[in-house]
Amino acid sequence: MHLRQHPRLISVTVLAACMLLMFMLRLVAPPAHGQTNYSLRFYGNGNNDIDRVKIPLDNPHRFIDVGASDFTIEFWMKANSGVNNSGTCSTGNDAWKGSGPTGNVSYRDGRPTSYPNDPYLVIGAEKHDEDKKRFPSFNGWIDEVRISNVIRYSGDFKRPAQPLNMDSHTMALYHFDEGRGATLRDISGQNDGTIKVGGNPQGPQWSTDNPFTGGGTAPSPTSSPPPPPDVDEFIYVPMVAR
Repeated sequence: MHLRQHPRLISVTVLAACMLLMFMLRLVAPPAHGQTNYSLRFYGNGNNDIDRVKIPLDNPHRFIDVGASDFTIEFWMKANSGVNNSGTCSTGNDAWKGSGPTGNVSYRDGRPTSYPNDPYLVIGAEKHDEDKKRFPSFNGWIDEVRISNVIRYSGDFKRPAQPLNMDSHTMALYHFDEGRGATLRDISGQNDGTIKVGGNPQGPQWSTDNPFTGGGTAPSPTSSPPPPPDVDEFIYVPMVAR
């Protein structure tokens, strides 16, 4: 016997299916705020494991654990005048002037240690919070970190005019464009970092200030006061080692 379905019942079924599909697409779609360029604003608090980003290197082994052979680490940074305890820096002509460390500087897989922060790459602070006077934490902005398993620069270079790209030699790439939350995403999907917020003022904070479009302070997951006025520009820092 052939049963004929009522047209109204078919229409309701199709409508319900379309609504379910739209809801599922909304769940997987990226948030609108992720389309804006951001950076992370550190405040140099540098103690008790706060005001930093921690990226695991081991257990299991991570691709970001370079250093056994050639590698390049490059990033953008910015700081207000006089807030970081360092020697005098001068600008150049974008020419590479020297080399990075030599030898095997990777983290050995399964290495036993009594220091809980050993198997991490830490951005913004000395990973063990050791001697803040000798190893002060960074007070300023960081953006666009790329770690590669190849020497990318061997002579003069031009600063990137847009966010860095990923290629076959990229082991980790962080655009710092999440704009909220406590996770720094690696574009490769292999080496996400955890943002450890704390201190006074609480840092790091998300900021819309970046090397490409400028900006100011973004909404923060904390109730921290806004940073001081920007007085310096972002500079591009590539470090190579062989």
